[in-house]
Amino acid sequence: MSVFVTVLAAFGSGVIAAALGGLPAVILCGLGVCIGMIGIVSGSDFNWLSNLAFGMFLGPHVAFAPACVAACYAKKKGYLENSMDIITPLASLNHYDTLIVGGIFGVCGWYLNVLIAHFFVGKIDTVAFTIVILCLAGRVIFGGDGIHGIIGRVPEGNSRFSPKNSNSWLPYMTEATGIKLILLGGGIGAVSSYITLLIMQAYTATGNEGLATIATMPLWGIAIVCCFVFVSGHNMPIFHHICIVSAMAAKMAYMGGGSADSCMVWGIAFGLFGAYAADFLARCFCVNGDGYVDPPTMAVAVNSVLLYWLFPATGISSPSSPFFWMIPIVLIVGLIFTGIRQQRIAESGMEPAAAIE
Repeated sequence: MSVFVTVLAAFGSGVIAAALGGLPAVILCGLGVCIGMIGIVSGSDFNWLSNLAFGMFLGPHVAFAPACVAACYAKKKGYLENSMDIITPLASLNHYDTLIVGGIFGVCGWYLNVLIAHFFVGKIDTVAFTIVILCLAGRVIFGGDGIHGIIGRVPEGNSRFSPKNSNSWLPYMTEATGIKLILLGGGIGAVSSYITLLIMQAYTATGNEGLATIATMPLWGIAIVCCFVFVSGHNMPIFHHICIVSAMAAKMAYMGGGSADSCMVWGIAFGLFGAYAADFLARCFCVNGDGYVDPPTMAVAVNSVLLYWLFPATGISSPSSPFFWMIPIVLIVGLIFTGIRQQRIAESGMEPAAAIE
């Protein structure tokens, strides 16, 4: 496509997403993923997954992230009370400049993803990294604290990482609720790994390349669609990052020649790790400051470096490596111990702090 066509489409994608709001826009992406997977497996001549769900209109790098940046801009201008508000449709504010900001960052998101993919295709999740970079840029530009806004300033009397007196991304999905986080990370990781394993076994049996393409996506798409419950005002677990990180780990182990048991162990380990990574990265880059930087996306980006690039490149993804079993087992044991300990700390005289409103 020409630059003219691409710019118009990306700008329109950002405008629409800002008008809808960040979270409603990404829920539509989840629906697009569910449709796109069916098309790929069925042998459709049009790639609905890459051209729609992760392309123009619904791609999180041209929709969700630009809408988040537009919300940060709206807060700076006084149109919106909370820069972390990614639910309110910005069209309801009746300020067209918020939609223009969404459109501009839609174009930036498209070309930034193209640039990252040029250098790191197959090595990282380029869409996730694009989202993180765009949102951090929005913080610097519109957050009011310049470069310091990247990590934000911790309110006086609080600690960035203490489970007793720190802000958190979601107060019911933080290390202060360690045992629940262990159950969510491990349970979702187990189910996601199992589904991924079934799909990869079907790919081996049939040779249908489409199955290998979508192996990590089914539960991610369903989990994103489930966010409509959150939009409706209920404190449901946000778990799409756990789904895809655990699926990525299970697929990596399978492609490396691992057994079904090893795929499950890797998936559970990284389901736990993905859950904790989102909480940790939220404390680093999201909750202390203005501008939303999506913790699940940050968790996916970091884990993609390990599972797409580092472990395969170093041979760790092969059962012949001494680290093949060591790494997931150490993660499982270490994170379970950490979760129990952190919950006990949080419960010793103080309730876990609520997220910034």
